[in-house]
Amino acid sequence: MKPLKLTMQAFGPYAGREEIDFTQLGSRTMFVISGKTGAGKTTIFDAISYAIYGKASGEDRNGPELRSQFASDDLLTEVSLDFSLRDKVYSITRSPQQLKKKDKGDGFTQLGAKAELYMWNEDGEKKLIASKISDVEEKIKEIMLIDANQFRQILMIPQGEFRKLLTSDSKDKEVILQRLFHTQLYKMVEEKLKLEATELKKSVEEQVHARNEAIRRIQAVTNEELLDYIDADSENDTMIMPLLLAEIAGMGELLEQLNSNLNEKVQAQDKLKGQLFEAEAILKQLQTKEELKEKDALLVSQEELFAEKEKHVQLAQKAALLAKQEELCHRLKREVDQFQENVNAIKMEIEKLGDLSKQYEHQLHNEIEREGERQAAMDEVNRLGNMKEDVYSFAALQKETAKKGSELKSVKEKQLFYENNLKQLDEQVSSLKQQKEVIEKGKLTYFENESKLEKLKAELERIEKYESLVIRHQKEEQNLKAITGRYENTAAQFRDARILVEDLEQKWLHGQAAILAAKLQTGEACPVCGSEHHPSPAIQHIDRIPTEEDLKAAKEQAAKWEKEKSIDEAKYYQSQSVERAQKEAVLEILQEIRTYRANFNEEDLPIAKNETVSAKDHLVQIQRKLAEQIKKLETVLVELEKSESEKVNLQIAIQELAAKVNDLMVQFTEKKTNLTRMMNIIPENLRSEAEYERTLAASRNRHEMLVKQLDYKMPQYILLVNNKSWAQNEKSF
Repeated sequence: MKPLKLTMQAFGPYAGREEIDFTQLGSRTMFVISGKTGAGKTTIFDAISYAIYGKASGEDRNGPELRSQFASDDLLTEVSLDFSLRDKVYSITRSPQQLKKKDKGDGFTQLGAKAELYMWNEDGEKKLIASKISDVEEKIKEIMLIDANQFRQILMIPQGEFRKLLTSDSKDKEVILQRLFHTQLYKMVEEKLKLEATELKKSVEEQVHARNEAIRRIQAVTNEELLDYIDADSENDTMIMPLLLAEIAGMGELLEQLNSNLNEKVQAQDKLKGQLFEAEAILKQLQTKEELKEKDALLVSQEELFAEKEKHVQLAQKAALLAKQEELCHRLKREVDQFQENVNAIKMEIEKLGDLSKQYEHQLHNEIEREGERQAAMDEVNRLGNMKEDVYSFAALQKETAKKGSELKSVKEKQLFYENNLKQLDEQVSSLKQQKEVIEKGKLTYFENESKLEKLKAELERIEKYESLVIRHQKEEQNLKAITGRYENTAAQFRDARILVEDLEQKWLHGQAAILAAKLQTGEACPVCGSEHHPSPAIQHIDRIPTEEDLKAAKEQAAKWEKEKSIDEAKYYQSQSVERAQKEAVLEILQEIRTYRANFNEEDLPIAKNETVSAKDHLVQIQRKLAEQIKKLETVLVELEKSESEKVNLQIAIQELAAKVNDLMVQFTEKKTNLTRMMNIIPENLRSEAEYERTLAASRNRHEMLVKQLDYKMPQYILLVNNKSWAQNEKSF
């Protein structure tokens, strides 16, 4: 859509009638509308939007509110716009609902909104095509193919909205752009589609997982190819499904065969079960018969045994009385033997006790002589007991020293670890800063390249436009040449036809005169001039005089060629005008190209176009790479901030660890000095609590053992002497 003329009356800040003739811009495609705030710059766009759609360019202005507050009461608000679209020119006039001052009396009259749409034809006449608002709206939709919202989104950005867009951050820009281009609905659709896509993806993944699990559970029996795929853990369902269908069909046939065999086997089994039942019944009867036979034979064989046992029972009853007397004799005999054995044993015991008495007497003497050893053991126990407090103090000090040494080592290792991390962070921060610097330089280069790219695009657009215009001009030249040839031929044909008509007219007139002259008589008046004298009558010089039909046919032919000449002449002048316009357009775009390519000619077109396309493509690739780098800038900044924060925290932690190392070093040195001093006092084998307790326990055990040995030997010796006296008394008895 190209605006041609805009007329505003009592509209916005314009209190009177204002006209803007856009045709004065000529072929210029860019211009600036400048002025102070409130001067009416945005009103121009409001007027264009209102004229076409009945709505202003912004959401905060509508028809009735667009009336100028400075306009007089008798001047109506009205907007007219002439515009061209797809080689057609339209004119539209709108006026909003408004109040008009009454012609008579006071007060105002309410006027409704109006709209009229016209189209200019080829003859320059203005034709009304819609006069109602609803009809105008429908026609505008047919002509523009877009509605008011789309017109604002594509062709116009309302004032104020774009300023907010430029000064806001990235998050606010999204909100502004959504409100600016009314894309909230699409945002909701996008989120809905994302949610559905996520659910679909999850469902597909679950189904694929279930399918793969089902494929892995397949057990091929009849199809070897399917078995190979399953053994190879293949999940190619495209190959497996046909094989699986073949396997199912094969399994069906095999199942039918197995069912048939099973029925036959079941029938055979039932038959064998019946035979088995009969055989088992017969076998049980045979076994019962054999058992009865064996029992009968056994009873027959034991008949004599039972008779013998009956005799034994009778004899046992008789011998029972004699057995009691015999038992008494045997018991007395055993007691006599036992007494004799006891006497012998006592003799041997007396001899043994005598030997033991001598041995125990010797041992008791030895134990009495070890009194000094027992006293030494007692002294060692007392010495170790007195040393207990020192040993335990040494052990505690040794533990504390070892603990402090371990803490010192751990803190030093942690300090070293943090220092290594700090070194790595320094390298990381340095690397990130270099990346940030490179990206920021790339960002500047990107913006510089954007300007270069716009220039290259404009240059390429001019070159392509020049190329298109040259081709069109060449076609117009060829068309003009062809039309010129046809026009010259038609003009020649027309001249020949006109000459022929003139020649036939002369011949026809001369022939008519000759015919009239041949009938003249001397003394008779001439029917043409009335003279009675005929000094030089017309004489027929040609054999045939043209008829009126010949003359008429020649005139018709001349008229035909004259008409064709007029048509070809109009086409010639039209083509000449188009060719001249095309030539002027070529020269105009050529002058534009020569502003940056001084010596550019038509012969340079292919080279210039290739150079421009190549430079543009190369710059686009560079811009794409730079854009990828710029996308990483935010991530680099976040990582840099995070790394610097971690670096500060590490430096603080290292300082704290250094102070802790100094404190631990002082404590460790102090305890180490005291430990060394105590090591010179306490024997090495008694420095541990366990070793001390073990040595103390061993000393106590030794002393107790020596005392127990003495206490044990003395009662043993006394008991042995008493036993020996008792044994001698028993022997005498």
